[in-house]
Amino acid sequence: MDVRQLHTRFLWPFLLGDRAVDDVARELANGWRHESLPRLYSDELLKQARDFIDHDVAYFKYEDARSVFPQRLSAVLSDGVIVPVKIPPRAGIELFVTGEGVGILSIMLTVSAEDIPAAVLLDFNYRVGRKSNALPAMLHVMHPSEDDARWSSIEEAARAKIRPAPSDDAPPSERIGIP
Repeated sequence: MDVRQLHTRFLWPFLLGDRAVDDVARELANGWRHESLPRLYSDELLKQARDFIDHDVAYFKYEDARSVFPQRLSAVLSDGVIVPVKIPPRAGIELFVTGEGVGILSIMLTVSAEDIPAAVLLDFNYRVGRKSNALPAMLHVMHPSEDDARWSSIEEAARAKIRPAPSDDAPPSERIGIP
């Protein structure tokens, strides 16, 4: 199978409780736009689902995905396979919230598949969508030592100044955005 690109979404359901959409809109003021739901989301839905979405779902879009996620993002899959992941700047990050406070955070992920076998792309898509005890696709910024070619091109003195990668169980403040 010849695959050029994979586009998928990471979906995270959540419950805010009985909160008004206006409260959510106020709290999301920085960087988020409250918009009408794009037509393409309701084009293929049954009438009942389309009516529900049109009347009871607030749609928010984050303006600049690049300000939240680094450009060099990778996913570590089973057996240590690493694939480069991008978040398209325009499609990026969306939030859907019902009047009852049920929501879904949606983040579009793209994998450029030039040298990546289709089986690896399918594994990525499967793992990014799992919510169980199985190991998911872990998104992270690659540490220079994880790329042998890059690491060997760094002079010894410069390598000594590079902090080691934080452990997987380090607090989020020590891991987010850190190679």
